[in-house]
Amino acid sequence: MCAQTIDVTDYLNAPVQEAFRVLSANLALKSKAERWKTISICSFNPGEGKTAVAFNLAIIAAKSGSKVLLVDGDLRKPNHLKRHGDENIIGLTNYDATMKLEDIVCATGVENLTYVAAGNKLIDPIEFLSGNDYGTFLKTAVQKYDIVFVDSPAIGNYIDAAVIGSKVSGVLVVVKAQKTKYQNIDRIKWHMGNANANIIGIVLNKVDKVDFRAYFNLHNNYKSLAKHINKMQPKD
Repeated sequence: MCAQTIDVTDYLNAPVQEAFRVLSANLALKSKAERWKTISICSFNPGEGKTAVAFNLAIIAAKSGSKVLLVDGDLRKPNHLKRHGDENIIGLTNYDATMKLEDIVCATGVENLTYVAAGNKLIDPIEFLSGNDYGTFLKTAVQKYDIVFVDSPAIGNYIDAAVIGSKVSGVLVVVKAQKTKYQNIDRIKWHMGNANANIIGIVLNKVDKVDFRAYFNLHNNYKSLAKHINKMQPKD
């Protein structure tokens, strides 16, 4: 195991924690039915919250009792470099057939959750992600963990996320409320379809507090919900 303990915690308010619990529970139910063991998280642009979604999904799943591995799949801008300025954490790109998985996993301080950093930056990440070493890594990981989450780079910048998506059970797409353009979501769908990746859902992230409260108020009040729906109907 790597010498460092990686801090993966994000401090969330109660409503957001509950949203992640619901998402994690839905994924767990579908994972059993569909046998999803590996899930990548991607977005179109940087800053839409995919890394926060990946981290918090992994934490909630681990706290529920699953043995979870969280992998930094952004080999161009690794999370440990962005978060901690550290370029020397052994990780994914250091892995080869001569190594054990335990050689590159790091403790996180969260029970049941371990982490694999991106490792050394590569000139050509696509070559590694398409190669045998990465394939062997995933096969080994699914034998040792209940679920593996891979945090992918933004697909609007690089095609890496589509290559990662082609090798996992399913892809979660993160979109930023009122910011991510429909055309970009359509481009994600095209790239993933072209790579034969399986999109299993969309996470609407960074929803405004007012909209978040309104959503639940509507769904907890049948009359308000019906009134809201009627307003949306086209007039004769």
